[in-house]
Amino acid sequence: ALPANAVMPIWLATMGLDSEFLEGLPALLLILLPFMLVSIVVAMVKLGEAFSTPLFATTACSLPISLWENINQRNNGCLSFGFPGSSGCPPDPPGYELPRTVMIFFQIGVMLLAVKSLQKENWKGMYGFLYAAYISVVVYLIAFVSGLWS
Repeated sequence: ALPANAVMPIWLATMGLDSEFLEGLPALLLILLPFMLVSIVVAMVKLGEAFSTPLFATTACSLPISLWENINQRNNGCLSFGFPGSSGCPPDPPGYELPRTVMIFFQIGVMLLAVKSLQKENWKGMYGFLYAAYISVVVYLIAFVSGLWS
């Protein structure tokens, strides 16, 4: 879970930049999703409530941010592929990047909670936080794309 979680803050931070190096990260996150879901079910069975509580609580806390990003993309998102004769996108309105910034800080907070759980020798809770960070970014990605394409 840790390498996948290291990818998420990098991807969120560079989401608005024109960096060709990181274009494949959303696809990588979605390709890893079935494996993560299976490992979450196995961990819930083997590790119990100490794993499940941080997982569900953190994922539930990330849902309003994902909904906010979906609404933001529906209202302000623009796709322009640069075809000849196309007008392009208008400038971003003030506050357009705010949901992404909040999600980055949320992810940093989740990582700090995971470190705190590890320092308390609660490694089951640490894994719950790490898996929740992954799931919350995947839900955010789905909300971002569905809002942009609608």
